[in-house]
Amino acid sequence: GTIAIRDGFLYLGLGDGGGGGDPDELAQNDASPFGKMLRFDLSQQALPWMPETWAKGLRNPFRFSFDRETGDLYIGDVGQGALEEIDAERADSPGGRNYGWDVMEGSSCFPDGSPDPGEPECDDPSLVLPIHEYANDGSTCSVTGGAVYRGSASPSLRGLYFFSDFCSARIWTLRWNRTTGIVEEVTDRTDVFPTGGGSIQHPVAITEDGAGELV
Repeated sequence: GTIAIRDGFLYLGLGDGGGGGDPDELAQNDASPFGKMLRFDLSQQALPWMPETWAKGLRNPFRFSFDRETGDLYIGDVGQGALEEIDAERADSPGGRNYGWDVMEGSSCFPDGSPDPGEPECDDPSLVLPIHEYANDGSTCSVTGGAVYRGSASPSLRGLYFFSDFCSARIWTLRWNRTTGIVEEVTDRTDVFPTGGGSIQHPVAITEDGAGELV
């Protein structure tokens, strides 16, 4: 899983436990921590900390991060085999979102839109669709969630969310309008990185240094 801290809370993202198609039906099971984003209150004095489920319906949140300027949450959620997705929610979200897996993969029904007992129907309004998705095309296979750029070395890139794909090593940016909830631009940045004649293969993280520059 991936961990991050915001406002005194520790967030932990857990996949659905493995196996194609979530065979144990854990991502929609409120009694299971798998396929969830968990939040721990670090102000509690007693140990162990008891988590609350912040969000559910995630297949493999690899990775998630918080925008250091706005506090907004971005999640790269690895798809089963057809679609890779980026989810986002504002810092003032009360939590409790259901990102759909395994009723949906991205914006599509999975596998046929027939939910198990107790699960919502495909396209149920309670399910939160990704802000962006892309198809596995033979070269792409697994999204690597990144971070929003808030550094000073490249002012024109500020506010852009960077993410990649593990198999293709392509790098993209998107700009999410947190007011409208709409992605306003998606740009392929693969040719920009790296410099000095190197290459990137199988990226597993895009993260920030102390100054907000991406590494």
